Amino acid sequence: MKYLYGVIILEIIKKNKMIISIILLVGMLFTTSLYVFNDYNNDNHTCTESCNHSDENLYNSVNNKVDNETALKIMDMYINLDNYEGKMATLQGQLFKTYDEYSIGVIQTLATGEDLAFNIILDPNNPQINEFDVLDWIEVTGKVGVVDEVHGDHTHAVPILYIDTIRKIDN
Repeated sequence: MKYLYGVIILEIIKKNKMIISIILLVGMLFTTSLYVFNDYNNDNHTCTESCNHSDENLYNSVNNKVDNETALKIMDMYINLDNYEGKMATLQGQLFKTYDEYSIGVIQTLATGEDLAFNIILDPNNPQINEFDVLDWIEVTGKVGVVDEVHGDHTHAVPILYIDTIRKIDN
């Protein structure tokens, strides 16, 4: 008889484990769906004030770890784009190429050993870029403009440098 009670109790525990497992699974799915829904609503927008504040927070957290003058200037151009738009700027850095886009920038190694790239897009319609090799050190002077860079379902206004003069430099 004790054996029969033991079997019944084990069956009840097995059934409860199944019920508890189902409850936990439903709870996890519900929590995940709330997170995804909230994340979608927060990211599904065109950048306005909210993006600028997050850019400033990133700037402030990185700014005290960066000592490269060009990197600091590039960061400032992104954060204070309105102050630079339409004005002439000169940058010294390396020529970078990603896919079909050229940029000028520098790579800063932080104390943690992490490398961060700081760069600004160069006017893709300027044939002078083709005279240089990727990773050449160059000096570019040009007018700062603004383009919309697409990030999935939203855009960011970013600086672009329309080349007036470009020359190779020694580093």
